[in-house]
Amino acid sequence: MLLQTRAFEPAFRYVFAFDEFDIGGGDSPDDTDDLEEDDVDTLTFNERDVNIVEDGLSLRAVVTIPEVARGVIIFAHGANSDRFSPRNQFVARQLNAAGFATVCADLLTEEESSDRMNVFDIELLASRITHIARWAAHHTRLRGLPLGLFGSNTGAAAALKAAAQLGDRVQAVVSRGGRPDLASDILQDVLAPTLLIVGSEDTAVVGMNEWVLPRIKAVHELAVIDGADHLFEEEGALEKVADLSLTWLERFLRSATDWKSHYVNVAQAYII
Repeated sequence: MLLQTRAFEPAFRYVFAFDEFDIGGGDSPDDTDDLEEDDVDTLTFNERDVNIVEDGLSLRAVVTIPEVARGVIIFAHGANSDRFSPRNQFVARQLNAAGFATVCADLLTEEESSDRMNVFDIELLASRITHIARWAAHHTRLRGLPLGLFGSNTGAAAALKAAAQLGDRVQAVVSRGGRPDLASDILQDVLAPTLLIVGSEDTAVVGMNEWVLPRIKAVHELAVIDGADHLFEEEGALEKVADLSLTWLERFLRSATDWKSHYVNVAQAYII
């Protein structure tokens, strides 16, 4: 069953900028592929590949913060992926266009990544998400913003486990082709509304997601995208993932109405 989808249409064009954006250990903005106009209207923005340093631990991340941010979404990639995951980056850019800050981070250090067991250590991966959440909570541009989590594959299990640990700090969770069954021991503790997105052709993962539904006590939905496989590479499939994710986050992250009013009041300053 597919959920209703809608795209957020910004009232004005605006620029993603990093003026006075102090992360610590940040590099100069990397060159990024140009977006097609059909993807996110005609918006322009800067992305930075930075070090997130918190409690002595440094993680690499691609961070994008709109001038007027309505919330922050932390992405957790799956096995065999990293912060540059093209699928996560695609979804992140759609969320950026709707006013969400995004953090696409490597959840393991380079040394840790060399040990294959760490890729499936859900407890470790979840601790890294909470690490990033703490960093965001103290950042001058991100603190106080509603927080959502987006996880794919094993990263979805880590996102759910982190959501259980963070409690009401997390206001929404989205899983794309995820393995929530790997976090089945804590699903009853997740407070955040949870959206599980799977492809109809990814039959094994569909079954795993259906199995966890009775175990999730929070508001939750299972969205099956017809004709899509595990990687959502079919035409239009990833766009549906982005639409579903945006609809869910707009629905459950608080202050969305306040953000829209504030955006209209200040957007003139960001017209290209």
